[in-house]
Amino acid sequence: MVWQHQFPVKAGDAYRVKVILADGEMILSDWETIQPPTQANPLNWAFDEIETISNDGLVSTTRGISFFSNVAPVTSNGEPAQLRWEFINAYQITDDFDLTCYIETPYKENYVYLLDGQTSPPLLPDYKLFSEALNVRHIEGYYLTVYQQSLTPQAFNYWQQVQLLLDREGSVFDNPAGAISTNLQATVDTNRIVYGYFEAFSQDTVRIFLSREDTGMLDYYCPRISPNGFVQESICNQGCITHPYASYSKPYYWP
Repeated sequence: MVWQHQFPVKAGDAYRVKVILADGEMILSDWETIQPPTQANPLNWAFDEIETISNDGLVSTTRGISFFSNVAPVTSNGEPAQLRWEFINAYQITDDFDLTCYIETPYKENYVYLLDGQTSPPLLPDYKLFSEALNVRHIEGYYLTVYQQSLTPQAFNYWQQVQLLLDREGSVFDNPAGAISTNLQATVDTNRIVYGYFEAFSQDTVRIFLSREDTGMLDYYCPRISPNGFVQESICNQGCITHPYASYSKPYYWP
């Protein structure tokens, strides 16, 4: 759940959240002190070979791209930073009706990307954020937005626990599953189980744009023709605006 309020927020100040439920229960969080910001350096990219595994276990490689940055996990006051990254995809697609949509979506939501500046060098040149196979997003123009967040030690520990849970492979070598820590407490019924985490953090934003010429994608995504010659049902012939995140308006940062 996300609440949006307009009030001054600055590093060094502490914040907490209080929620009154319909049954009279009050949920109160611990205080979170916003850490000094950590500068996000410009992004770079390069073609790469991505390893994929089919449902029957066959391993193969496909052409892809990787994104890099010279990451300095150090806050503005010179202290080691504990970082988390979030990503937003934005891409352009033209449908069969010659209408162009811009689709902007959260990316890699099922993964947690962390870096602990307390256990890493103060500068990591060409640090790989992630790789992915070339796909529809990279055909007509693509923006990657990276949000670099400087977390408190408590929030970093919470996301480490989430990361471990997501990385479980279902084998006997996995760590036992357990409850993820929370900084939220019920103040009326103290035995009530509460899930989630309230965090407050400083954030820096950086973007990179890949044009059609950059990726060398020659074939447009639309129209979609199957190998037997039939037209596939898709956002091409149904209209690109049918995508749940589509808009006819460019994002404000698009050239």
